[in-house]
Amino acid sequence: MHHRYTWFVVCLGLLSMNCSGGKGGTNSEQELLPAEFSLASCPVECSGTVEPSCEGDILVGECVGGQRSCTDCMATNETCVYDPLEKAARCALRNFVEVDCIPECAGKVCGDDQCGGSCGFCPDGGICDGGSCLTSGMECDGGKEPLRCIGEVLASCINDSLNFLDCAALGRVCGQSPSTGKKECLVP
Repeated sequence: MHHRYTWFVVCLGLLSMNCSGGKGGTNSEQELLPAEFSLASCPVECSGTVEPSCEGDILVGECVGGQRSCTDCMATNETCVYDPLEKAARCALRNFVEVDCIPECAGKVCGDDQCGGSCGFCPDGGICDGGSCLTSGMECDGGKEPLRCIGEVLASCINDSLNFLDCAALGRVCGQSPSTGKKECLVP
């Protein structure tokens, strides 16, 4: 009994051994690769049926003719991944995310995302102002919403209705008049 117990423990520790009879052999489901595996370890000797696997970014192929080939996924700017849908390992394109800029679009429907992109666009005739789309004719409060510039467009609230005047179309710029102190279309 003690001899059988020792043999069982040894087999648990050596996954590459065929433990059905206690003699050395190769497991047809998994081959153990060298502990210090690298491309220099390739090709890898094998026997039986062995599925492709990943060793870092090296794709170690299935067993063909007693050897497993190796593919350096990084050589083609890819990474080695296990695809659970196909139940196989393969080289796949790397997904790079720029970490130096994270778009800021919370609470915005339009405008700059602070990373060179956009949070969205306003429909035709609409103007983006601080992340919100404004359209001519929108309801507004003339007492609380004075004249203002949105880019080169002069926005005003007349009779509780928002109105736009495109200063650029008139060859002017929207800005504060030095003489009146109000926003208006100024001659550049």
